[in-house]
Amino acid sequence: MRVLVDTNILLRSAQPNHPLCPQAAGAVSKLIRRKDAVFFCSQNIAEFWNVATRPAGLNGLGLSPEETLQEVTGHRKATDSRA
Repeated sequence: MRVLVDTNILLRSAQPNHPLCPQAAGAVSKLIRRKDAVFFCSQNIAEFWNVATRPAGLNGLGLSPEETLQEVTGHRKATDSRA
């Protein structure tokens, strides 16, 4: 099955202290284990970047651009490793 991951799943996965983090990360992990084709698109990355680099006091994650790039790269590597 092909699955486009929603930006909110990416955001929750990047927040280890968020109550929905385990569910978000677990859902993606389960899809990868089942060898489903997991995708995220440029729109997801742009939305993620926007929220991730926004200050936490302004409803963002407060990550630096470097930290955000690491998160995006980590998601990409995880979805590329299903082969």
